Amino acid sequence: MGALLRISRHTGGEPYCGKSGANRFDDPAGGYGVCYLGLGKGKDGLMVAFAESVLHDQTATDGGFDVAVSELESQQVVRFAPPGKLRLADLTGAALKRIGLDGRISTITPYDMPQSWSAAIHAHPD
Repeated sequence: MGALLRISRHTGGEPYCGKSGANRFDDPAGGYGVCYLGLGKGKDGLMVAFAESVLHDQTATDGGFDVAVSELESQQVVRFAPPGKLRLADLTGAALKRIGLDGRISTITPYDMPQSWSAAIHAHPD
């Protein structure tokens, strides 16, 4: 497995697993926390983490993004080495289609539907 990377401005210790219910895959009941990470080898994981955190609320203009330097300076890159085995839900490609979903799970707003799927996946015995 590649590195697990997170771009964060959280100062209370990492990995930070939020329970606010304000993010896409957060537990709607606030019972479990969700940590948003990029998974990949080399720059791939960093690009995923960057897109998920820094570019999340940005809108592309002319094929690019305008990001303030202060936005970048207020964050840090955190690399994780899991202490044991991780169980990850694959929400990509054929695995996503197999459960009856498509890429909209990662773009749809409001977050009611992705949060419901998060709760169902979290509760699943596998």
